[in-house]
Amino acid sequence: GAGAHYSLLALERPRGGVGETRARHFDSLRGTHTRRANRVLRHLRGTTGWHALPRTAQRPDAPQQDRGSDACGIYTAYFASWVLRERRGCSAADQCSSTGETN
Repeated sequence: GAGAHYSLLALERPRGGVGETRARHFDSLRGTHTRRANRVLRHLRGTTGWHALPRTAQRPDAPQQDRGSDACGIYTAYFASWVLRERRGCSAADQCSSTGETN
């Protein structure tokens, strides 16, 4: 709706349970939802299974939309596909099948 903005907070547990749990906040209007993303992290840290979350989300260098543009939904979908490809071991240029195999 009018005035709405979407961003993605990706919570990633380490593969095989080894390593750190990671939280990354992808926002096509850098910084617009940073406080909200960190508030969600604080809330989740108090719940079962998410106590290992970091206190603040990383802010990856992500593509940015023009101010005044209403394309944040498209960017958010792109960020989600980016995270999923990365988790499946695909580079940005690779096309991955649903099983994670590169084509």
